[in-house]
Amino acid sequence: MTILDHAKDLYEEISCVVASAGDDVEIYFVTHSLGGLVLRYLLTHYEVPRTRRAVQIVPPNQGASVARQLKDGLFYRWLYGRHAGRQLTEDPRGIFAECGVPQNVEIGIVAGVSSPTKVINVPVERPHDGVVSYREAVLGDFPVLKLKVGHTSVLFLTSVWRHVAFFLENGQFEV
Repeated sequence: MTILDHAKDLYEEISCVVASAGDDVEIYFVTHSLGGLVLRYLLTHYEVPRTRRAVQIVPPNQGASVARQLKDGLFYRWLYGRHAGRQLTEDPRGIFAECGVPQNVEIGIVAGVSSPTKVINVPVERPHDGVVSYREAVLGDFPVLKLKVGHTSVLFLTSVWRHVAFFLENGQFEV
């Protein structure tokens, strides 16, 4: 599926939840990697009322140079498919701009800046999380929390989830 397809499916799921939850519901999102692009597309192309905050964990907001370098390899195409995986390479051109920059939602970004190794042996601009560079993770003026984490291992660290919870509760990262 494409980023657009995933966003549409997510919108349909959220609409059902909001309809059954009533007017008192507030919506918070936490995404990992490509999920950050899906969220951006969702929030800029669909009306998702009562969305308050979101945290993007190691998002490729500007794409991923690793994907661009590996896009023609058989393993990459098998693992990531012909749609969203290609979009990480900015194919079609302009996909990151098309995802948009959400307004009226507080978004925090967790960026990995000190992975001891690259996940795949291709050059990645430093600092990086092994897959996504810091520069590729940032988006506009949204606050960024730099952590010494790897792209996948970030999901298993209690300290990261404490930072995520703090942002969701307070709208800023704990300093």
